[in-house]
Amino acid sequence: MTSLSTSTSSSAMQPSPALKTAKSALRKAVKARLSTLQPSSIEAQSTAVSNAVISWPKYQAAKSISIYLSMPSAELSTAAIVRDALVKGKRVFVPYLHVATERDRGRDGYLPKRCMDMVRLHGVEDFEGLENDSWGIPTVSDEGLEKRERVLGGEREGHLDLMLLPGVAFQPINGGDEDGVIRRLGHGMGFYDFFIRRYREKTQEMAEAEPLLVALALKEQVLEDGDVEVPQGEHDAILDGTIVCYQTYLLALYFCHVVGVAQRVEVERSESHIPANEAELDSSPSHSYLPTPRRNRLGQLLSALFIRKQASKMTIFDIEIVSDVVCPWCYIGYRRLQKAIAMYRKTYPDGSKDTFNITWKPYFLDENPPAVPVDRWERMIARMGPERAPAVAARLKGIAGGEGILLADDGVVGGTALCHVLLHLAGKTSLEQQNKVAEVLFRAYFEEAKDIFNAPALIELGVEAGMERDAIEKGLKDEKLLEEVKTEERENKARRGRGVPRFYLGKTTIEGAKDMEDFFEVFLQIKEGREE
Repeated sequence: MTSLSTSTSSSAMQPSPALKTAKSALRKAVKARLSTLQPSSIEAQSTAVSNAVISWPKYQAAKSISIYLSMPSAELSTAAIVRDALVKGKRVFVPYLHVATERDRGRDGYLPKRCMDMVRLHGVEDFEGLENDSWGIPTVSDEGLEKRERVLGGEREGHLDLMLLPGVAFQPINGGDEDGVIRRLGHGMGFYDFFIRRYREKTQEMAEAEPLLVALALKEQVLEDGDVEVPQGEHDAILDGTIVCYQTYLLALYFCHVVGVAQRVEVERSESHIPANEAELDSSPSHSYLPTPRRNRLGQLLSALFIRKQASKMTIFDIEIVSDVVCPWCYIGYRRLQKAIAMYRKTYPDGSKDTFNITWKPYFLDENPPAVPVDRWERMIARMGPERAPAVAARLKGIAGGEGILLADDGVVGGTALCHVLLHLAGKTSLEQQNKVAEVLFRAYFEEAKDIFNAPALIELGVEAGMERDAIEKGLKDEKLLEEVKTEERENKARRGRGVPRFYLGKTTIEGAKDMEDFFEVFLQIKEGREE
């Protein structure tokens, strides 16, 4: 950390040696992690986060914003946001470093050698004409500075509605005395902390509202549970939020009181839709799938969650999934459900205290399966034809990949009755055990291309999921148990209709592998008593 000169009365502003050491060590560790990032990863995350910011209602409503200009590496690019704000006529301010003068001294008497102000850009051409400083960051020159509007200095002082900040590391802290805050670890120069402190003094003097402080982060910069905590000094600024991208399709907006609001940027066609089942996929045009934002729903969910402060009593969510273990849409739908649950637990106040009970119900996609397993690819060609099958498989693989599922290209397919017996048997132990078995079966079949259509294989998979070997061997031989599963499967089709996956959440039925947002919205409806 660069040392700052202070007056005697402000010596308390200096961080303690222990705090400096802790910050330096964490900064070094995070920068080492960032140094391994490929430019393509930074570019993809920059695009996703920029889309999220541009579609965020708080940004859209802001008339005056400040935004950092990016370093050439290991940092999210803000160029797209800057251009968008300027084109939309927002007043855009960017950092300007200068030698501190008496005018910059804070109320506590602290005066650094150098400090930062925010100066206004005149337009897109002005932005694109900025030259890089010694760190490779586009920077406003001293020439013509007197003609620019400034936030803290100059004849014309500007007001900010929103500040978009950089940093080295960020950490959402939920609960305790802080009740949901964002800790920020900067680059060690203290520029932003001092600017924020001085600007807050200004807003208090002028009775103005303080700006919203939101950082933009690479996923590698966010420290979650189990990571080393970001050291916090008395004068370190606490942020209102952090916008971060996960795997280019999962976005999170962390806010005070609402920590971890997650939103996806769907992998979708230009008509803003993802096929929800195999039939729809097969009939859809042959478009490439590219990441684009679902902006309306993104803004609606973020706005709704931002204003929630109080949680109601604990809620138990009972979810039934009608599924077959060889149905790819069932696996995809389950992944989306899992993400929605994780998002809810992090975002809704006290949502981590709520309970999700998931029960698996049997469904046979193939009511007349082959006597012995057959090659999965050959069976797909037989059903769809040699021309359609490759296109369907490629598009399905792309969608599954967007959910973190790596579909294998080979494998066999057979009857799934015994698989459902194993699931049924696991459910008699606990719902948690049943979910573990479902996970293992999906992964074994779709990602590891294992033959799961025989008792010996199912015994090993059950053991892998934590079941007792003797109980599995006995259960798979139990004809009565097999008949129970077949009866329940017939009843599911008769009572609930054909087609999977189907998700039953309270009074709501979700058919097909719907988006994570669909599940999340149902959770909110149930939680708040708005379910129809």
